[in-house]
Amino acid sequence: MVTFPELLNAKPDMWISAADDLLAAAKQCERIEDDIHYNGTRPLTDNWSGQAFGAAHDSLVRIANRSQVASILARGVVDPLDTLGHAVGVAQRELHAAVDYARSRGLDVDNTTGVVTIPDEQAGDIMLCFVQDEATEMIQAALAAATRADGDCTTALQILKADDNDSTTLKAAQEAQQKIGIAKALQEMRDLIPSGATREEAFRWWLSLTPQQQNDFERACPVEIFDLNGIPDTVKAAIDRPENGFSSVGAVRWALAHRNDDSIDDYPNNCANFVSYALSEGGSLPYKSDHSFARFDHDGWGVDDDPYLDPLGISDNFPGLTHTKSWSLANAQRDFFLHHGGASISPNQARPGDLPYWEYTQHGVTEDGDPMTPGQAHHAAIVTGVLPDGQVVYTQHTSNDTDLALQGRLPEVSQSEGQQHITIVTPKRTW
Repeated sequence: MVTFPELLNAKPDMWISAADDLLAAAKQCERIEDDIHYNGTRPLTDNWSGQAFGAAHDSLVRIANRSQVASILARGVVDPLDTLGHAVGVAQRELHAAVDYARSRGLDVDNTTGVVTIPDEQAGDIMLCFVQDEATEMIQAALAAATRADGDCTTALQILKADDNDSTTLKAAQEAQQKIGIAKALQEMRDLIPSGATREEAFRWWLSLTPQQQNDFERACPVEIFDLNGIPDTVKAAIDRPENGFSSVGAVRWALAHRNDDSIDDYPNNCANFVSYALSEGGSLPYKSDHSFARFDHDGWGVDDDPYLDPLGISDNFPGLTHTKSWSLANAQRDFFLHHGGASISPNQARPGDLPYWEYTQHGVTEDGDPMTPGQAHHAAIVTGVLPDGQVVYTQHTSNDTDLALQGRLPEVSQSEGQQHITIVTPKRTW
């Protein structure tokens, strides 16, 4: 349990600074790995064939693999540690607010225990008893929130383990550990939200935050903050962004609930199909259709659900034919939204409900034998959170997963898919 003096005197900026240093170290390890892998475009064994051999080749393999493991481990530490700093900053602000509240009304707060007492000469004041109870509850809530955040961070750090083994299994395990770090970092933020508070208590909690802290919660926990009774309607509108023609919160909520829902699958790869369903079913974004057969509607987005358009029952045997290409193909979907009101944004502008698209940057062939064309989008997902340090977190389908770090996983994707460029799109309805 975090104690009153520990939280009162904590220096959360030091954790944030340490996380920044670890991120710099991770990026340096990635640069080393990229240099050995010829800028990450091909596997090392293909790259150095005939150029390095014997002991030199084996040493390069070990260095590259150790650099990769070190970068994954460092990035796995960055997010929970940085978020802990921000979480403790929020809890500390709540604690100071509780102490100031008590002392401004003439009560005493012990600097060692945090116990709130009424001066002897005012012991019979009923109103001060209410203030005492309220201030005590605020102090206990702040300490409990800091303790939960500390526990989540500790769990994430304990899971991370170093190993020099260069097997695919190990690298997958390291990536899984990084994912746990992201999940714990998000949980650190959620632990600070007074989910069981009254409307008045939640409103007071929100007002106790700095504008930056409020922004951090809006991006990291959009669904939880939107659902919290007492949050101002203007704040909820800023999170939901109805001016874009759909509900960002609804799309995120649907994506998180249906990431493992295979009932929507019509193709071997359903990443873009999943994104479209999140926007339509969750975000209530209406179809754009010219009433032609969907697969041949080159300026539309949607699914044919009118049986009169399919009198032969083709959709029963070939359901993909009833979906527009912009609905089910990542490249066509990206282009549709960019050509119909959407905007391409930088990662530091990303908010929940935005859509990242992975694009090739060179000609070639992937490890699976698929051709690569520069600028071609081959994967789509939906942003479901952004951590205080700017780490964009996304949810995807095929493969089904959530709590994935956009920046953290990019070096590993490059090894199998070639160098990547990510375009993040904010959709906006103009039809």
